[in-house]
Amino acid sequence: MPLLEDLKAAKTEEDVKDAYIRALGIRNYSKNLVDIQTKEIWFEAKEAQTSPVAMFAQLLVYVRLAHRNGEHLPPFLAVIDREKAAPETNKTQMLSLKNALSPARPQRTCEEQNGTIAQ
Repeated sequence: MPLLEDLKAAKTEEDVKDAYIRALGIRNYSKNLVDIQTKEIWFEAKEAQTSPVAMFAQLLVYVRLAHRNGEHLPPFLAVIDREKAAPETNKTQMLSLKNALSPARPQRTCEEQNGTIAQ
């Protein structure tokens, strides 16, 4: 069944997750605290329409927890529901998280950390 049909038929958050797993051909995943977790990407899923900002905020809580525990962090994050999908690279969030976790150091912009500020 195509993704859009699967999503229209979805009744639960688990149905939404399973629809995306099938549509994207995701293998070697787990469903734990992070709704769909692979080495390359973490997904936060909701059954009902939810603000992407709220879903990314929840996902970033999990990123922070994993970072504190020294666990592997994927290069990509994504939020999905029955209505939309929103991917985001993890690089920006990780730079922000790194600054937030190191309050003793002065805050630096992403450009400063990447060395892309014009001299």
